[in-house]
Amino acid sequence: LSRGDARTEGVETKQLPFTIWYGPIKDTELRVAVAMADQDLNVEEISSTFTSSTAAAASKYHRIDLTSNSECAHGGVAATKSAATFKLAPTVFKDPSLYLDVAETTNMAAAWENWIKGASTSPPINVHNPETLRRDIIASNGIASSWISSASESNVMPFTVWRYIGTTSGVWRVFPGHTSSLQYNPTIRPWFTRALLYRGSNVVSTPYEDASGAGQVITLSKVIYEGATPYQSEDPYTAVAGIDFTLGRFWNLLLTFTGCSDQLVDSSGRKVLCFAMDQSGYIIVHPKFVDGSIPLDQQSDYFVGQLYPRLAA
Repeated sequence: LSRGDARTEGVETKQLPFTIWYGPIKDTELRVAVAMADQDLNVEEISSTFTSSTAAAASKYHRIDLTSNSECAHGGVAATKSAATFKLAPTVFKDPSLYLDVAETTNMAAAWENWIKGASTSPPINVHNPETLRRDIIASNGIASSWISSASESNVMPFTVWRYIGTTSGVWRVFPGHTSSLQYNPTIRPWFTRALLYRGSNVVSTPYEDASGAGQVITLSKVIYEGATPYQSEDPYTAVAGIDFTLGRFWNLLLTFTGCSDQLVDSSGRKVLCFAMDQSGYIIVHPKFVDGSIPLDQQSDYFVGQLYPRLAA
């Protein structure tokens, strides 16, 4: 389970077969060369155009309290399980203060949705790289059909709070759809930055307080790459996807899939206690987290040595 600083935990190198193209630069004594790994030579170009139905399906703005009625209370907030909603990070706006200071209205939310649908040629507030953002908003909705179809599956939803994707361009899409804080920026969140540090790995966080108000959660996140497969950790990436579990649900998931229980004993009849920690020795989940013996505000950085000094020695 990945955590920590790659600079102090080792560097992994790989040798790959590659092809080099080179040639002279006219009227100079210089040569230019391009080296590409052989596995990346077959690249499929994906069209940047979208059908009107695809764009319409992706256009649900996060202010569902303004544009439609919420269908449920999920994670302690009003939400909808019929769509994954989107919003943009403040950093994508040419004037972030304008975005943060202007009250969002029904007309504003509708204007965002019309821009995504193609009914208007520009967003309601000026942004950097509008075409890139619109493309990423629509493309990020591609996974939403899977999220929506599994919303009623008993082996999925009982354990998950939010499923989401944050792109490097600053797009935030989440399911179940709900209203997010205007200040929210996925690219600076620990689940995003930690996944980039350990590209290629499934990264599990320690417990922290959910920004949407769902309480203490644990996040599983992973980098999404662009280009041809198979992916290597040094390949270009375009987003990070994540799943949030409440602390209690993650604990139940651990018990369900490992067979651990309060009745488990070793060969000598001694009770076996189960918990999970990351590779740096920080506890992810422990019975004392679940029953509140260890306060919530201490759980994000609780080192195993604080409970088991001999284990950490």
